[in-house]
Amino acid sequence: MEEVQRYHIRHSLPRDIEIISKVEVLKHQKEILEKWKPWTDVWSLEYGRNILAGVAAFTGLYINRKFRAKIKLRDFGHLPTALGLFMTPTATVYLLQTEFVLHKLLAYEVSCPVCLESKSAAMQIFGGMFLALLGAPLANFSIAAGSGRFSVPLRNDFRGMLKITRSAYQPLLPKLAILFTVNALLAGFITHSQVESFIYIEQMQHLMEQDKTERLKIQDGF
Repeated sequence: MEEVQRYHIRHSLPRDIEIISKVEVLKHQKEILEKWKPWTDVWSLEYGRNILAGVAAFTGLYINRKFRAKIKLRDFGHLPTALGLFMTPTATVYLLQTEFVLHKLLAYEVSCPVCLESKSAAMQIFGGMFLALLGAPLANFSIAAGSGRFSVPLRNDFRGMLKITRSAYQPLLPKLAILFTVNALLAGFITHSQVESFIYIEQMQHLMEQDKTERLKIQDGF
């Protein structure tokens, strides 16, 4: 990655552009990705974070549905809790993957690709699972207690809420373990693909630059 960074500083940006900030670097890199053909070379860089955000959204909705079934809310408050458990994991994972994975990679701020993959997996677990596991009880208990129609612990009865939450998640442990594994492995795989794609693109640009230089030398010779 350090070798790629040195090449980038020397060759990647057009010679008439002065690098002012990281924003300029990211803008240039995104322009390259948008124009790159075939798109299969850059699919993970272009769509990887969207895929991970989608998996986080599915995880949030699944956990919310199972928790609601446990406390027997039926359709009451389904829409607001579903939206909350959809939007929160989706937005969190998308923003984390953008800022701390994709932008770090495109700006040449990655010295350890394996560490980046591990960080990506950890952020996916946090945004895709931890927030959903925490948010489902909070959202549904609040709605149920506020209605006065359901037998649920009061908002200040943390022990009662914890007991119901534990009983709701206990039977789901095998499926939660599968979701945990899928989120972690998928995040690691996509981030690995992003690193590989990025290095490949830089190598191809380097070869094209060399070819262009050789052609100019030949023309100057004539």
